[in-house]
Amino acid sequence: KTAAMLTLDLDNIRAAWHSAVDHFDINQIARFVVPLHEFYTHIGFDFELEGLLEDAQAIFKQNQTSIPQQLDCLFKLILLDLKSGHLTAHEFEPLFKAFLQQLEDWDSKEQPLYKAKAYYYLTDTLERGESRYDLEETAEKALQLAYAAGDQTQIGEALCTQALHHARRSKLDQAIACLDGAIKIFEKIGDIKGLARAVYTMAPTWSENGSFWKGLIYDRRAVELYEQLGYERKLANAHMGIALSYNLLGAYDKARWHGNQTLSRYRKLGIENGIHYGYCNLAETAMMEGNFDEAIPLYLRCVEYRRATKNYVRLRDEGFDAARSLWKAGRYSEALEIAEEVIQLRTKSGIEEDLDAAQILLANIYWDLGRQDEGLALALKVFQNDSIKKMQNPTQASYELYRLFGRANHPNKMMVLKTAHEIVEQMASEITEMAFLQSFLYNASDTKKLTQAFSQHNLPKIAPHVVPAQKDPSPIS
Repeated sequence: KTAAMLTLDLDNIRAAWHSAVDHFDINQIARFVVPLHEFYTHIGFDFELEGLLEDAQAIFKQNQTSIPQQLDCLFKLILLDLKSGHLTAHEFEPLFKAFLQQLEDWDSKEQPLYKAKAYYYLTDTLERGESRYDLEETAEKALQLAYAAGDQTQIGEALCTQALHHARRSKLDQAIACLDGAIKIFEKIGDIKGLARAVYTMAPTWSENGSFWKGLIYDRRAVELYEQLGYERKLANAHMGIALSYNLLGAYDKARWHGNQTLSRYRKLGIENGIHYGYCNLAETAMMEGNFDEAIPLYLRCVEYRRATKNYVRLRDEGFDAARSLWKAGRYSEALEIAEEVIQLRTKSGIEEDLDAAQILLANIYWDLGRQDEGLALALKVFQNDSIKKMQNPTQASYELYRLFGRANHPNKMMVLKTAHEIVEQMASEITEMAFLQSFLYNASDTKKLTQAFSQHNLPKIAPHVVPAQKDPSPIS
């Protein structure tokens, strides 16, 4: 059913659940709770479901009755899933540890699967804050436990999560191998929802490694699948990914439309974290169009929200964009404050290319504050690391490094420009639609400036032609 049709069923489903709880019908409660979880998360009403389950737990206390152990574990597992979507790692960990302890005292064939799912939910929260748990180790643990439980769906889900972590560390081959494995599993068991998840994960796997066109192809396919499934929250996320790719391809009108889709869908769902994703999408479009009066307030709103919620992973990305927007608007002191905060966060993350991208920005801010020696020293440090090709946005990084070396009249300027030429040529070769190729070369904010620089320095022209159409890389036939 579509999301709209599912939502029409909502009143009947609410009534059935309230009837079971009000009559303290334990058998009905136990029978309803799994389909209730699937239904509510599918239509995106996670917060309402949290309230329903917590009300049911309270009814047992009012009746001075212990919740049967299996039902109690199921309640708490589902609540872990729901809370992993909005709690910080610091807030989530006590619930996670208490649940693991409870599982130790539960003798059931379901225990290994529940433990695998608990670790899987923990990985969600580790994306949003500092923790004593290591993200990669936890993702690997979740995968090992899924294999031990022998649950194919959970193995596929854990492989998707593992792939995302590999992709964010530029381990592209390992990420693709995980996703290929997940796709085979979901196809074999006929799990369309799982297949949609794997396709959806393919998008950032490619786009965060500089292949925005491939990322766009997968996000488009993910939207088709999630519309087929009526999966509202994932639809909002997929529109966000499309907006990101369109921004980087210079198709700003399309990016703004999809950014508004993200914002409106998350507002409808009442998910504050997602609403700020929408703000960030629209801010990025405005910044790339040079509309800083629109971009900066949206970015600063996101930065304050991420600080307040201690979502440090989002802060190190959205803070970077906020600082960059402030710098481009000539507000150098404000840009410096946020950029230094981002440097600290990215140093802790240990992802070298992310740190180097932030240092390129900081070098430019130093230069414009009159601290040219510091700016040039930082730029030379990044240049020696030779990490530009691994960055999420290599055209942006290479242009800003080229620009700084040019202002310093440093010979590295041409070496960076030649690297940029290789990057743009490779990215252009992947684009299979003429309109987007033209947009990427001559309208995308940083690529347009690089294309002009290539011409000025007599580097080979990147011809705006489209290679013969190749097989769609999407795994869905």
